[in-house]
Amino acid sequence: MGHSVVLDAPFVAYLSDPDYLLTATARAGWPETRIQVIQVTASAAVVKQRLVDRGLDRDRVKLDDWDSYWRRFGALECRWQSGQHHFVVNDDAQALRAVEKLITATGHITTPDEPGSDQPA
Repeated sequence: MGHSVVLDAPFVAYLSDPDYLLTATARAGWPETRIQVIQVTASAAVVKQRLVDRGLDRDRVKLDDWDSYWRRFGALECRWQSGQHHFVVNDDAQALRAVEKLITATGHITTPDEPGSDQPA
């Protein structure tokens, strides 16, 4: 049996590359796997308030020119073509429960030779 891996990062530089996940797994030498992408987004108002609440110096430049920042980063689209994609809007406390449900639902990935396999590994 394999190991579950969770990667948490903005991946801004790679979002426009449709083959990013396949290229990255091949470069790492990982075996073929069933890929699950959980894309978490939030509204401009929520992101801005979270940055204000966080109060970090690194966020000051974003907040000082919020409209430009959000036009650039708020409009980014994930163009990855591989894997099964799930979308969660993280504007309230319900989002964490939605992500937990997705992780639980996709927690066991079967391989082609395991009973119940529904996709190629």
